[in-house]
Amino acid sequence: MHQTTINGDYSTFRSSLEFKIEELIDAEIGVKFIDCFFITCEVSQFNLKVGSYPTIVIIGNKITPEALELIKKARKKDIILINQIKGKYSGFDGFIKNPRPIAFKIIP
Repeated sequence: MHQTTINGDYSTFRSSLEFKIEELIDAEIGVKFIDCFFITCEVSQFNLKVGSYPTIVIIGNKITPEALELIKKARKKDIILINQIKGKYSGFDGFIKNPRPIAFKIIP
């Protein structure tokens, strides 16, 4: 099983992620394999969706200044979604499903 991460953090069914804006400056999006330590993924692209604003595509694995400006527009109850994660896997030659989206909120 693999999880999408933000700065190494990921959510479970019992917890949700919350970040301060400052924590998201140059934040790294990754993929963590829970059961397999020999498989790695280098994220190359992902989508970012904030509230009712249009989705933006980020090339690379870090929150860009443009993405951070969009995140700053989030309202108190908005869920921020990172999905469509693409990357290059190593350590495994078989098929790997795309990572699950990750959602989080901004806290003061």
